[in-house]
Amino acid sequence: MKRIAIIGGGVTGLALAYALARQDQAVTVFEKEERTGGLAAAFEADPYPIDKYYRHIFPPHHELLDVIRDLGLEDRLIFKKASIAYFSRGKIYPLNSAWDMLRFTPLSLPDRLRVGLSASLLLRKREWGAFDGTTAEAYLKTGCGLRGYQIFWEPLLKNKFGDYSSCIAATWLWDRLASRVRGRHAGSSESLGYLEGGFGLLWERMGAEIEKRRGRIMTGHPVASIDQAIDGTGSFVVNGDRDHPYDVCVVSLPLPLFGDVFPTLPADYRAGLAAIDYSHSVCMVMRLKQPLSSHYWINIGDTSIPFTVVVEHTNWMDGQNYGGRHVAYLSRYVQHMDDFAWAAPDQKLFEFYCGFLKKIFKHFHESQVLDFRVFRDRHTQPIFKKHYSRVMPPFATPVKNLFLVDSSQFYPRSRCMNTSFLLAGEFVSFWKGMDTPA
Repeated sequence: MKRIAIIGGGVTGLALAYALARQDQAVTVFEKEERTGGLAAAFEADPYPIDKYYRHIFPPHHELLDVIRDLGLEDRLIFKKASIAYFSRGKIYPLNSAWDMLRFTPLSLPDRLRVGLSASLLLRKREWGAFDGTTAEAYLKTGCGLRGYQIFWEPLLKNKFGDYSSCIAATWLWDRLASRVRGRHAGSSESLGYLEGGFGLLWERMGAEIEKRRGRIMTGHPVASIDQAIDGTGSFVVNGDRDHPYDVCVVSLPLPLFGDVFPTLPADYRAGLAAIDYSHSVCMVMRLKQPLSSHYWINIGDTSIPFTVVVEHTNWMDGQNYGGRHVAYLSRYVQHMDDFAWAAPDQKLFEFYCGFLKKIFKHFHESQVLDFRVFRDRHTQPIFKKHYSRVMPPFATPVKNLFLVDSSQFYPRSRCMNTSFLLAGEFVSFWKGMDTPA
């Protein structure tokens, strides 16, 4: 048995702790917030828990679904169809099928056909490596034509990636489309899964199982420093607590924070980590008297609008679970701390957003909003540029028994909860292999 410190109690850190505890390892999770789950944590809203950020599961997310079943939560798992739409040129267009794409009138019929065909041709490639050295922009301009790219894809890329939109690897696009095809094979392309009561229940149940197996969950414990003991054992000391050393330390933090808590990392290694860029997240959660639309998910194809998506959770899940309130998310990514969405006071941001909601939903008025919360989180989306596979950091660091397991290693897969569980399983296999004689 090893004494293992896991720094970060987000989904990846918790998935790691759960997997290692089931291997009879003594894990301790350090999490700065009062709840585990990171970006997938919930908050209480009189008294119904609401996820800080919108969440759903695709049918092929087997690793996550297996844990849900193992912890006896399968009876709370709900799969339902969810309506997807696209806001473009002042109008909302349903976008749930190929037929809907053919009715997307901002494009001519030949351009609509070309957009659909380019996606089909992309998916004929079974391996992501074919796209590692190509940008999504270059692929789409060639496949869709300039007009198809400019009207359909470019607003989505710019809204999601901002300054980085022209350098994102086409691998990102391939995986996003492939995940929906895998969902179609597993059931329905429109069917998404949710845990009744929110995913906070899953993190609580996982924490209880970890502690049952002699692990510890240290919420409300931010980590300021990780050092190595001076007694020659090579053990790790967290926050200067030399009475509780660890044989192994696994860091599950964004790369900039890793460098902050372990300042003695070799300079060349730190430089490699610093070369990976991130975007930051801003998400406003509204509770309303009535829905904004009939759709669950509306992509915003208009770069003048300061949020990238409108997600109406209660158009998909029953609003009675939220006291009859309607829950909507307005989300965006930012690259700079002086961005208005990041820097503005919450009330000013609310007033700003409401002006744009009126452009999308003609019936909307501020009086329909019962209350709102704004969540801002740094370093939430690593930027997967072309040839990212060449710079992606490995699990092992230059320091013996110090490991890195975080979202910068999700590539070529999408950033989602299931990828955290996949990555945790890959790390456990890697770590066990290190201890196995050749």
